Amino acid sequence: MNNLYNYRRSFFLILTLLYGLNSYAQEEAAAANFIDSTQAPQAVESAYEQAYKQLVAMLTQKQPYSLKEAVFAVENAYFDQRLSYERFSQSLALLAKLSKRYAKANPVQKYEERDEAQVNLAGAIFKVLTDTTSLMDKQAQVWYHLPYTYDFQDVWGEQEWVNTFVVKLLTLKSGNCHSLPLLYKLVAEELDVPAYLALAPNHMYIKQRSLAAGWYNTELTSATFPMDAWLSASGYIHTDAIRNRVYMDTLSQAYTLALCLVDLAQGYAQKKPADHQAFVLKCLDLALAYYPHFAKAMVLKADVLSKELLALQAEYGVDNIQALKEKPTVKPLYTSVEQLYIRAYKLGYRNVTKEMYVRWLQEMQNAQLNNQKP
Repeated sequence: MNNLYNYRRSFFLILTLLYGLNSYAQEEAAAANFIDSTQAPQAVESAYEQAYKQLVAMLTQKQPYSLKEAVFAVENAYFDQRLSYERFSQSLALLAKLSKRYAKANPVQKYEERDEAQVNLAGAIFKVLTDTTSLMDKQAQVWYHLPYTYDFQDVWGEQEWVNTFVVKLLTLKSGNCHSLPLLYKLVAEELDVPAYLALAPNHMYIKQRSLAAGWYNTELTSATFPMDAWLSASGYIHTDAIRNRVYMDTLSQAYTLALCLVDLAQGYAQKKPADHQAFVLKCLDLALAYYPHFAKAMVLKADVLSKELLALQAEYGVDNIQALKEKPTVKPLYTSVEQLYIRAYKLGYRNVTKEMYVRWLQEMQNAQLNNQKP
């Protein structure tokens, strides 16, 4: 699959170099440079506090909901408030424009339900993000847009947290199961096309609905439309997690903002590895206040508190961390950690290794190559 995409990208890059950059490619290249050199970097604490306040304002409805602003706030904080919101917006607007023009030129055939325009646009967004597209303008100039591909080199942003970002995806044309569905939803919101984020173990995808087909899944990592049954059977999803709406359920606006809060917390932990507990816990607590069954947030909070237990274990000089349960001053913390892990487990949360996850992705990739429907 990667070889196929690389070949296609190389082919159209050669075409672009031979015939010159067209106007759309020039616009896109300009928009992809998101760092604003005129902005002085802010201190980490200040940059993240500013982003946190913006997410709080949306959650408390003091500021209108905007996923575009929320995602930008999270990623801009990591870049010390040096990204250009104007260029970020321009990139999304260009993708929306291309999708709209593609939908007009390639309408869905034999679809007669009243949501035809919406379905047509959803299909166009999918096509623009996952395949090479071309359009001719009024001057007979051809616009080529290359697809966004999956980056197998750092699937969870362990080497570079930026690899989970939408700005990285827009700039380098490769992303992961975090940035790809986010980009789809961002473009969908630009076009007023309903689309919902949904979670699976260490994974995120899109859920949508049409009058003809009902609810369906859009998988950007493999450019497929997998059935719920296939996802639940092959994606290491426990039935308790489905019943408790931990996985495979649409995320509301509040839940989506809670997801952004967790992203903000994880980014801060990357920037301040030695001193991140207070801010991270503040983000996770707020996320859980608005998204009470957010199992990932529970586990992350338990992980942070567990580090405090490890420090106390060394301080008290005990061999077994469970011995701290008998210490009156430590027992509340120990109990809190224990309850968080138990709660997440009962909800159906399960850990998935990177090897298991990559194997699952490759199964979807193979299904696409073989023109099979998962």
